Amino acid sequence: MVHFRTWPLGQQIFQLVSYLSKPINFGSRAVLVSSLLTLALMSGGKRLQLFETLEMSSFDLLTRLQVQESPDTRLLLIEVTEADLEAYGWPLTDQVIADVIAEVQRHEPAVVGLDLYRNTPQDMPGQAALAQAFENPNVIGIFNVGKQGKGIEVPAPATWPVEQVGFNDLAIDPDGVLRRNLLYVSDPEYPFFSFPLRVVLAYHSELSFQVDRQNDLLRIGDAEFPALLPGDGGYARVDNRGYQVLMKYRTPYQAAPSLTITQVLAGAVPPDWVRGNIVLIGSTASSLKDEFFTPFSQDQSSQFVMAGVEMHAQSISQLLDAIAGQPALYRFLPQWGEFLWLLGWTLLAGLVGWTVRRPAFLLVLSGGIVLGIWGLSGLALAQMLWVPTVEPIAAFLLALGLVLTQKALYRSSYDQLTMLPGRDMFLLQVQRALQYHPGTAVTVVFLDIDRFKLINQSFGHLTGDRVLKTIGQRLRQFLPTSAQLARVGGDEFAFLLPVHD
Repeated sequence: MVHFRTWPLGQQIFQLVSYLSKPINFGSRAVLVSSLLTLALMSGGKRLQLFETLEMSSFDLLTRLQVQESPDTRLLLIEVTEADLEAYGWPLTDQVIADVIAEVQRHEPAVVGLDLYRNTPQDMPGQAALAQAFENPNVIGIFNVGKQGKGIEVPAPATWPVEQVGFNDLAIDPDGVLRRNLLYVSDPEYPFFSFPLRVVLAYHSELSFQVDRQNDLLRIGDAEFPALLPGDGGYARVDNRGYQVLMKYRTPYQAAPSLTITQVLAGAVPPDWVRGNIVLIGSTASSLKDEFFTPFSQDQSSQFVMAGVEMHAQSISQLLDAIAGQPALYRFLPQWGEFLWLLGWTLLAGLVGWTVRRPAFLLVLSGGIVLGIWGLSGLALAQMLWVPTVEPIAAFLLALGLVLTQKALYRSSYDQLTMLPGRDMFLLQVQRALQYHPGTAVTVVFLDIDRFKLINQSFGHLTGDRVLKTIGQRLRQFLPTSAQLARVGGDEFAFLLPVHD
């Protein structure tokens, strides 16, 4: 037998609240709310550069895991070592450098790049010989723009042609690691070319060169070099002044075969190492402090630092590969692509958090997904695509936490058998109905099932649960859609009927 108790009629003031609180919609609503809130927080976090340091560290780690190439045989390094400093002193005289260039020129190199400053006293021996060496258009020297803001900090000798010098400034990230390749700097008087760019243009003198600032493109022949922009990859507000691309390291060690100054002056130069190739002359002696941290410098140990001339060799190798049509330039997702990348992981977090019930399985599955994000980022980096890694992992964990929080609140407010609101939720609905129109009557109906214990005792609790679920479904089927139905006890239901004028 069913017993009814009624109160006066009320209005349909909870139709929208009732629709949003129905169990069939709560799960999808929880996933959507958690995803949108997570995306908003991630966007604000990226603007505040909260993830940039971690993203760069993740990029370094993934870079170290990539398959590295062999040294570039198109290049030859002539190093100034500690032994050379003992033999010839420092700074090397212009005569020593001129003799080295002359010995190299005997074997017909394509380009000779001199990565040594020559702002030396006027009476240094061999100054005329070095100036004569620069009469050959395949010799490229350096200067340093520096941070003065006006003029050039370390100029090249005035006798060197302007088109045969390039700056050797490097773009170092805030954590001290060199990840960017600075190629070009605009100047009101004349543009500054980097030393690697000057060397490559001399090597490919038949190719045209163009800087398209409107579309942020640098072109050498048919090869295009898109400029690094703020927000690319894991960067948030990268200092992209000048024209930069992300550096692709050919190898964590030496980028090309090498000889020492002493070996060259002794005539021990294999002709095949020089003929038609690029020869770079620079210092690798640790005492000169011309060393830089790279993505391979784990914990910034000295084991994997590179000298400036080695950095230029890496840059030149990257440019040559790009011109040859090989994969050498990193690509990045557009803003809408990053949005979809994050949205996908936040939605997956919501679905996993809402549908998985076992905590142990949820923990294992979540850990697998985090590793999956990191693994996919590594595979993308192997294809020269840098996608954010730390940001989607943080978004996944945050969205998962938000969904689990909503799930816990839902379970405390809804009956898990019939998926109807519980007693506390129903009393809250009645209270809101009375507060919305003070003095207006509402109708509340209570329903209980007589002899329900007999059903459990005779047919078992599974059958009893099935009866309760069926009654809940039937009540939802026949009650108005605006009615608020709830399970308020073991075998008790209640519903709030809409108010009519």
